[in-house]
Amino acid sequence: MRQGEDVEAATREEDAAPMMSEEERRAALAAAQDRALELLAEVERQSILRPGIRESDAARAIADLATQQFGVVRAWHRESVRAGPNTLATFNDVCDDRVIADDDIVSVDLGPVLEDWEADIGATFVIGADPVKRKLAADLERVFVTTKAAYRSAPGMTAARRARRGD
Repeated sequence: MRQGEDVEAATREEDAAPMMSEEERRAALAAAQDRALELLAEVERQSILRPGIRESDAARAIADLATQQFGVVRAWHRESVRAGPNTLATFNDVCDDRVIADDDIVSVDLGPVLEDWEADIGATFVIGADPVKRKLAADLERVFVTTKAAYRSAPGMTAARRARRGD
């Protein structure tokens, strides 16, 4: 086989595949998002995020769960679990591998590929019963939903304009 023939064959196969309508594409993306939300719920149900576990061990346990129960064989970015002060770091920052403590806030960022669709999902968990931290986590969800609705109503809106709106 000459170099490039496999690329041409793959291109022909891809070209021969039926195109998805926008409605089908949106449905597939929504299904991937729903499965990713199910994965996060299972992380919580199994108490993977708990005092005494290292962030790296929690990330590995989440990756294993995603593979074993959700059929994830690849992710489009690594699993990120950050606890306590490490939640202030950006995704690419290198942090000490912290042990999750009682009353920590833990952020999880996942990028599983579910049935060929990339899902990018994040969540904030509170370890323990601190009412202020629980309210903060609940408020983050509310802010996300409100911001997403504002963006969808005006896709060209900048963050500065969004902040001036104040809602």
